[in-house]
Amino acid sequence: VSSILVVTFTKAAIFELKSRLRETLTTMTEKLSQANFDADHFKKNELPAVASAVKEDPDSFCQLVQKWHQSGLDLHECVYRRLSTALTSIDDAPIYTIHSFCRKMLGDYVFSSHGSYDFGLGDGQTQKTEAIEMFLRTHIPPLLLSLDKAEVLGLLKNTDWNTFIEKMSLLTHSLPLRDQVKFIQRRTEKADVELEDDVRDFMALFRDTAPQWFREYKRQNRIHTFNDLLTEMEERVTLSTEASKNFVKEVRSLFQAALIDEFQDTDPLQYSIFEALFIKDKENPNRPVIFVGDPKQSIYSFRNADLDTYVKARTAVSNTQELKTNFRSTPGIVIALNELFQIGARTSPKSPGAFLDKTIQFSGVDSSYKNPPLMRKNEDGSFVPLSSFDFWSNVESGKNEISADEIREIKKSLLTQDIKEMLSGDVYYKGKPLRPSDICILVRNRTHADNYISALKAAGIKVSLSDGSSVMGSEECAEIRSLILGMSNPAERKVLNTVRATRIVGDSLNAILSDTQGAIEIKLLLEQAAEVYERSGITAALSLIFERCRTEDRILNYPIEDDPERILTNYQHLFELLHEASKQIHTLQGLIRWMDEPNLDVDEDSESKFNQRKETDSDVVRVVTIHSSKGLQYPVVYLPESQFGPGSQKSVAFRENISNNPNADKGLLLSLEEASPNPLGDKQEGVRLVYVALTRAAARLVVPFFSRMTKSGGLHGSSGGKAYLGAALTGNEKGAGAIKAIDDLR
Repeated sequence: VSSILVVTFTKAAIFELKSRLRETLTTMTEKLSQANFDADHFKKNELPAVASAVKEDPDSFCQLVQKWHQSGLDLHECVYRRLSTALTSIDDAPIYTIHSFCRKMLGDYVFSSHGSYDFGLGDGQTQKTEAIEMFLRTHIPPLLLSLDKAEVLGLLKNTDWNTFIEKMSLLTHSLPLRDQVKFIQRRTEKADVELEDDVRDFMALFRDTAPQWFREYKRQNRIHTFNDLLTEMEERVTLSTEASKNFVKEVRSLFQAALIDEFQDTDPLQYSIFEALFIKDKENPNRPVIFVGDPKQSIYSFRNADLDTYVKARTAVSNTQELKTNFRSTPGIVIALNELFQIGARTSPKSPGAFLDKTIQFSGVDSSYKNPPLMRKNEDGSFVPLSSFDFWSNVESGKNEISADEIREIKKSLLTQDIKEMLSGDVYYKGKPLRPSDICILVRNRTHADNYISALKAAGIKVSLSDGSSVMGSEECAEIRSLILGMSNPAERKVLNTVRATRIVGDSLNAILSDTQGAIEIKLLLEQAAEVYERSGITAALSLIFERCRTEDRILNYPIEDDPERILTNYQHLFELLHEASKQIHTLQGLIRWMDEPNLDVDEDSESKFNQRKETDSDVVRVVTIHSSKGLQYPVVYLPESQFGPGSQKSVAFRENISNNPNADKGLLLSLEEASPNPLGDKQEGVRLVYVALTRAAARLVVPFFSRMTKSGGLHGSSGGKAYLGAALTGNEKGAGAIKAIDDLR
């Protein structure tokens, strides 16, 4: 186990992989220790005898046992011993995220690679700001000689300097930035608008100097960002120096095999690292290197994921295999999705396919037939299976009188009623009554979630939202910050009034304006809390204020639509984060600065550390964003906003071919003005997002698709006509023919 490298996407995935590996190794060692194997069992015509011995399906564990035997391995002395050793050392298995892998290799071999020694991790925001400000102070005055003041001020105000330098920091150091970066003024549907000569020269100067200053300021402060881990690792494994060759040799010697998970979400920099380490290893060309990825689930372009890199790697690998069986979902769901993603290709053979991309073709899969559907218990005690795939739609009615507001109410009502029926106690999953925690509502973003959360709560159904939002951006965080500011400066009237206006204190506007005695009492409380902070820490100080103000009791009496559990959960989460931060920060002003810039203590899992927690660990219906659901599964899934389509998102950075060389990798196109992403590329990723959402369900999938109709009988653009699902059903980006495809699907 210690010689098999596994790289995956998140720390949560590492935990899940180790848990599954531990469970599998435990099961296998137990079966091997209990079974009495005989060589005669492995004769081809007696394979069922082995199956009986290990009490396992003959096409899984027994076939593995048979392969071991055919390889000449002694099951007790060799295989059992290896599995037992692997089980005891599983916690030390080299299973990493890409950043933790780079960090460990660079740290362990810092001297042999001539790398950077004794660097800490940070977000680099201070150094980034210093580099930008230094550039602008140095080069804006000369620019004023060629451009008028208004143009220069517009350039300063509208240009996203921070994003530009951040994006450039993720590019390879093996090529100069001038070969990888191009600036434009703006992007339109027809063409890119080029920069004026003076501005173009100015931005080229920014490209060639600011990133270098950024790196130098980080070096002076001995700080590495996560981007630096990738760029330095890539530099170490691709340079032709003797030190780099020794470094590569050391890393290769650690691993007899490598498995790179979630490879569809890789980027050129990450692939370059693994390509140099393993694919181009001429001394050990037979080392197993396995890339695991599904291009249909590539949905992280906003995190620099590049599907073209996946395609390039797939082309370079000599042996590709495809998982032909779905082990998650019931046969009904598998059959329905096979149909959904093949309707367009069947009706329009010349179309690029459901994913609007000829490099991603959908192939129907089989079901394992081991996954049970939901069962409804009748009054006589008998059970009948429920439909695994429900497609609710008004499209066949052809009516155009319905409004967008009416559509929202219809979906909300149908979904609430259906979930109430699912939780009636008469619906069973795997022999047990269906529980609220078996149900998930998938939404694209928080905006879509709120309507359904309020409707379910009004119906008495407990529900919890998990959208990956940071607690540091919550209203509760702003209120806690106000309390700490009040503790540090209780005499300031404006600060004191802000504290009184929080839900923690709960004073009304009228009380704040007229109750002088109340102001005196809160001022004394803040002073007392500051004294408690000096003696016992921030948690004790805040707890005193909450107790005196009876905050928890008051908030628990809020109406259910105000989400009192969410408010209290965020407060508790912030208490814990502040307690942890106070181990290194010893003043109230320092804690305020930390709340304004929480990533000052950045670590590998800092993003998940700040994610809002579930309001409760009890049995509740989950509302989850599609991006957050990736890699997860739920017995029952609803996708109420299935008609979602392109939004109004804007960007200033695009990955495109900017070189005249058609064989060159994609570069970075940076626009001074925000522009919509490539319409086709955006829609392709949108269809992949639909695919991820539709493949989360194990036993039942419900897809409401309600749309207004045009006078000509088509889907109205504002409520389904631009839907990614329509594009998937028809195989064309405009969704032409969606109504017929929907009828075919029904």
